[in-house]
Amino acid sequence: MGIARMCLSTVLLLGVLARAEDAPKPEEKHWSYLHGITPTKWGEVSPTCATGGHQSPIALSTKQAKPQAPAQPLELSWTKATGELVDTGHSDQVNLPPGSFITYGGKRYELQQFHFHSPSEHTIDGKHAPLEAHFVHRSEDGKLAVVGILLKQGTSPSPFAPVLTALPATGEKKSVEVDLPALLPKSTRHFAYAGSLTTPPCSEDVQWIVMLDEDAVSKPEIAGFQAKYAKNARPVQPLKGRTVAIAP
Repeated sequence: MGIARMCLSTVLLLGVLARAEDAPKPEEKHWSYLHGITPTKWGEVSPTCATGGHQSPIALSTKQAKPQAPAQPLELSWTKATGELVDTGHSDQVNLPPGSFITYGGKRYELQQFHFHSPSEHTIDGKHAPLEAHFVHRSEDGKLAVVGILLKQGTSPSPFAPVLTALPATGEKKSVEVDLPALLPKSTRHFAYAGSLTTPPCSEDVQWIVMLDEDAVSKPEIAGFQAKYAKNARPVQPLKGRTVAIAP
């Protein structure tokens, strides 16, 4: 009888464990721009989005920014590359192979990917551009530096056209040739400030380099992206005492 009771107890225990494993797990919270967990509620996904002291994007001002001192030289070493164009569910993104990098303040950051926001997340002197491209770089020790370029409307096809006119469907991946040097404005004069990722988890300690000069993309290029992502931009965040520099 003792053995029988032991066997019965074992069977009951295994049944309880099986039911626990089969029980539905709480769903992960999914953030968005327009529905459900929108930017003002992103703290529900990552507390840093709500409590961080160095959040991005911000409103940039040519009148209020200070000349950079000491100077932090910016060197851009981008090359032509074949990237993988994907729809992340929040933007269209080009993942890039090794080979392109920047050096900022004597530190090297490898270019990982670039993606787009509409309208621009940063403002310059109170104005948004139709699009903003973010070029995400990572250093050997895991630090991030993001180069932001605001994209205004122009009259002719731009170097961004191979990407913006070949946007993938959800879940689709496309190979795309990208002339990275051609994507840069003629001037590398820029704003520099300490910020964060502009999407959850909103991690801070990100070096932001936002070009003062805007690039131009055509109306069809803008329309093509906005047809998929009419609004995928986080509102500007409080400066909270940070210094924004203008660098030559």
